[in-house]
Amino acid sequence: ITPPPMQFNPSGLELERPQQLFPQWQPLPQQQPFPQQPQP
Repeated sequence: ITPPPMQFNPSGLELERPQQLFPQWQPLPQQQPFPQQPQP
């Protein structure tokens, strides 16, 4: 899974949309935006 393109809209308004669509997606703080679930 890849995070939505941040540079889609340079206006900066689109920067808020990714977080709304993907609440668990963080800009930088977390190295792994999408934690992979361990498969048995």
